[in-house]
Amino acid sequence: MARYSIKSYDYGVDIGRLAERRLRLNGILTPSLHTGSTDLTREVESTELEAFITAAAELMYRDLRHFELARLVDLLPVNLRDKRLILPQALCLSLQTDMFAYVKNNLYDYFDEANFVICEGFIRFRMPEALDCWAMAVDRAGQELQLKQDMAELMELIGLASSDRSGADVSIVLRDDGMAALTDDRGGRVELELAEGGGILTVLMGMAPRQITVYDLSGGKNRAIMESIHAVFGKRARFFIKKSD
Repeated sequence: MARYSIKSYDYGVDIGRLAERRLRLNGILTPSLHTGSTDLTREVESTELEAFITAAAELMYRDLRHFELARLVDLLPVNLRDKRLILPQALCLSLQTDMFAYVKNNLYDYFDEANFVICEGFIRFRMPEALDCWAMAVDRAGQELQLKQDMAELMELIGLASSDRSGADVSIVLRDDGMAALTDDRGGRVELELAEGGGILTVLMGMAPRQITVYDLSGGKNRAIMESIHAVFGKRARFFIKKSD
């Protein structure tokens, strides 16, 4: 029998209560020696060690994930409103990669040398691959929000939200530098990256143009985009392709 402790000081949650819950879920029902808001201490039989480490891994990888993600989101140079939008998406993205076995194996190695663990220290310094995964989820959630905001801004700039712009004649120039210039007969203009081909369709469908004229200056390299425009708008779209030299 050995004595082990699980501690946490940074997350502002009742770590003892969370740890006891995980222990019960893993079949350890006997009371711990001490359960407090910042720590739990108990005697662990050799036959219980597997369940104890599983419970500790679930505590850190599943229960404290949200709090560590919140810390990472708080480091982003964005306003509070955007942080509140990014956090739930980052949580969803972080669930796409399961690294529980990695965390559990690291805990096995750790408890070979120590009899207590500070959760935030272990998360940030002893499970770097999982932390990197969470950080990438935060970055990706931030990028997705930025893309949505950029598209909303573009649509506002060219008045797509206003019904009085529907029925315009639209011209699109597909350039060989990977960009597309979109203009209408009322002075609206926006540039989009051709790599985001779906973005052009989104803008066009929002405008509901009367006619679309596409000038392809890339020598036919953007055929897939033109085919998509034709598939959606049919005879309302016409195409002029510059032949390659």
